[in-house]
Amino acid sequence: LRHFFDDCVHSFPELQLFFHEQSVISGKTASSGVSNEAEYQRTIGALFAVYWLLRLQLDGRVGFCYGVDADWLPCKPKRVRSSSMGFKRVRSAEVPSCSQVVHAASHRSHAASARTVGYHAMDDSGSDTSCGTKTTVNLEQGLAFQMMTEVQKRASFFETMQWSMFEDLIAQAGCQESETGGLERTMALLCLTAMHDVMKVEALLPIVQKEHAPYLGYEAGVVIRDHDCALSYLMEHFPSLLPSFAGLPPEVQKAVLFTQGKMNFNHGWFVQAEAPPGAMLCTLKSVLMAGATAADLGLYFLHWFTDLAGAEATPLGGAEKFVLKFPHAVLTSFLWSIPFLGKLETLSETAVVEQYLKARWRVIAPESPCPQDGTAIACMRLAVMAQSDDSVVEIFRGLPVRDRNCLAQEMAYTGCVDQRFCTSLGWGAGPAFLIYYGPALLQMNVESPRGLRAALRVLAEVMRNARQIWPLTREKEGIVVTIQVAELKTQSIEVVLSSAGNRPGGCWYLVRYNEREGAVEFRKDPPTGGENVGDIRQPVRYEVLNLSRCLHEPIVDESLLFEGEVFSEDDEDVNGVEVETAKSLSIISENAVERKGSRRASVLPFAADEESGLDTAVESGRAASLRQENWLLRDQVATLSDEVSRLRMRLSTFEAEAVNSQPSYAPLVSSAMD
Repeated sequence: LRHFFDDCVHSFPELQLFFHEQSVISGKTASSGVSNEAEYQRTIGALFAVYWLLRLQLDGRVGFCYGVDADWLPCKPKRVRSSSMGFKRVRSAEVPSCSQVVHAASHRSHAASARTVGYHAMDDSGSDTSCGTKTTVNLEQGLAFQMMTEVQKRASFFETMQWSMFEDLIAQAGCQESETGGLERTMALLCLTAMHDVMKVEALLPIVQKEHAPYLGYEAGVVIRDHDCALSYLMEHFPSLLPSFAGLPPEVQKAVLFTQGKMNFNHGWFVQAEAPPGAMLCTLKSVLMAGATAADLGLYFLHWFTDLAGAEATPLGGAEKFVLKFPHAVLTSFLWSIPFLGKLETLSETAVVEQYLKARWRVIAPESPCPQDGTAIACMRLAVMAQSDDSVVEIFRGLPVRDRNCLAQEMAYTGCVDQRFCTSLGWGAGPAFLIYYGPALLQMNVESPRGLRAALRVLAEVMRNARQIWPLTREKEGIVVTIQVAELKTQSIEVVLSSAGNRPGGCWYLVRYNEREGAVEFRKDPPTGGENVGDIRQPVRYEVLNLSRCLHEPIVDESLLFEGEVFSEDDEDVNGVEVETAKSLSIISENAVERKGSRRASVLPFAADEESGLDTAVESGRAASLRQENWLLRDQVATLSDEVSRLRMRLSTFEAEAVNSQPSYAPLVSSAMD
């Protein structure tokens, strides 16, 4: 490793830019908020991560998990064994987790040394359990990552991580020694790693020249402050300023430039099924269609991985960001998802997401077949979002039918023009909704069936009201609206809603910020202000959310009114959107029909469904007539019921103003109730 470090310092002159004279004199920090020295340490850590990944069959796994000692020799790994022994929160003496490479003050001298700070692990009796005297670590099975000591985390990562996924990542990037062009792509990875963060040194930021304007939205004379865009600008127009990059073959330069493109890709959204396909993958797909290859995408992810591995700025301590800070199960999920993204080269965004969801389902619920009915996408997305087993699907299927159908409908929109899931309602309209922090909301409540049920109903309530603000149209099929629900995921949903109910004079609002953004907020007063639409100032749009009812079962069995609520192939919504494949939302089981048939028949005529998925036959004759009549009646009841609830909630929020406004609202409420 010491020889590799010396070679890097001599081979990549861009590393000296972290100690640019003007920046050192001014004492400014990097644009990331940390010192330039820290950014240098991060870069060295990322280079070391590349070194260890390419040596997994040698000493790479040990170095990645444990780092090296003061003599730059790999630390001795500890073996995991089951025990009840307790551990204090301490460090191993052989693990230099505070180690940094010391850069010489002179640019001509590249000597380096290591600073190490070590602590001894002690058991409950006070005995030393450091590497010098102990070769095993006690690790209880099922121990949560947050409860592990540092020594336990390192040992757990070393013993339990699926190292084959790291090897697959290298293969997908084309960096295997046996691959044609593997040496050149490995050179490209090292080069990119060495110079990726130098543009965080603000003294180096380029100014867009007139002949290059506009560049990625930057006009002539403007400083490019985004460090990725700044680096790509130099690579495109001034490559000689980056000697390492300029020396690469043209094809490899193209791959490096691809990694710096703005792909608007949020890996967490994909892993947790948080967003519709359009929000996650459209830009990534367009970049691939512009000439990039699956191997280039693999290089992008390998660079992302090694860059994050060194983020703790302690290069001699191993990849501490992943080993000590990142829950290992989450890292596994990230690595596991990457091969699916490589399929974007040949498949549509929606097809890639659907394949990923089905694959995750087979891991989450290996004993259960993948859902195939009209709720399939909602079931699979919710299971992935909750990061649990398929119990969330059981709770979903037990929701009031109105909530269940809302989730099934809204979670099936793709946000991509002319793309639909194979197992979905298949509606060609939009906008689709991205409920930001939706997975966090479910994960916060996953241990409580009652809380998880309430969280699912809250999601349905948010989506239902969002559709009032952003109605469906065919023209917005490729649009995604992001709705923040951060205030709802801070604690369990019962605590959040109960504490809000104890705050007098306030309620929950869904507020529209602009055409593509909104948020759920708890406010004392209704939102004010507005947004500019052309030259016209429009008042802010919002809906009052009745979230407290999500904690309780409905007093009236909503399934009597909304069970089987679907749209016929002839129906159109208020914006003229034709809703197709009504039969695909055959949610009601035969048992439910038998159980409630007599009660339901006394309310509305109804032709019973059978849960036969996409192959459900369309009724004919009398049954079809009853079904169509039932749809119309249910829609009317639902519309009037929603209108009554909205008007009542609005009236309750205006306090003093409500007294003056009640005469004008009262006839509407009375009419709606009639």
